[in-house]
Amino acid sequence: MSMFPFGGSKEILYYHIIPIDNVEGKRINAGTLIGKVQRRPNKLSETNHAILLHASRLYDMKKYRDAFELLLTVGKAESENPFYLELLARAAFWVEKPEYKISSFNTYKKLIDIVDSSNEDPAHVLLIDLWFIDAYFKLGILALDFKDYGESVRQLSKVLIYGFGKKDRSLEMVMSYLTEAYYYLEEAIPNGYFYALTKKLFPRNTYVDCFRVEDGLTSSDL
Repeated sequence: MSMFPFGGSKEILYYHIIPIDNVEGKRINAGTLIGKVQRRPNKLSETNHAILLHASRLYDMKKYRDAFELLLTVGKAESENPFYLELLARAAFWVEKPEYKISSFNTYKKLIDIVDSSNEDPAHVLLIDLWFIDAYFKLGILALDFKDYGESVRQLSKVLIYGFGKKDRSLEMVMSYLTEAYYYLEEAIPNGYFYALTKKLFPRNTYVDCFRVEDGLTSSDL
């Protein structure tokens, strides 16, 4: 049984990847290196690049609200620009006020809708844009906070498919949140799977202990 919520076997289409030789169009094993991420364009906007660059610097200085407010000044012109939307959503994500969290959630959803619009065959193809892995991750977290558990699973699963090192802290977080989301969805099999795998890879993890379906799998079952 697949532990991912994409309706059976799908082809995975990676956007913005420079593939290594002899992998394109072939079936490969999990964990196989398939290429590297393309560099983003030097200009993030044709008309407001300087403002986006300034906002990015404010973000790096942890002046998240200032970055957010600056970005709002060009929102009308940049409303379909995925780089703008990601900056706006990221800035709002870190401001500890409910209205900013809601703004971040909605902006990330709009961003991913734009990204997904490039997928010409969503019934059979899962598109993963390597420029926006962090957006999938943060949208998955926010969806969990807003109790949209199905959306959380969809986005966090993309991050997991993208891959991590075996002991990466981000891998532990994604697997923990997937355990939690499946717990609230009352889906015992994937919940048990991610609970057991999290405990096997990260035995000191206690976060998932609150989200284990009774009589589910344990790490010794894997």
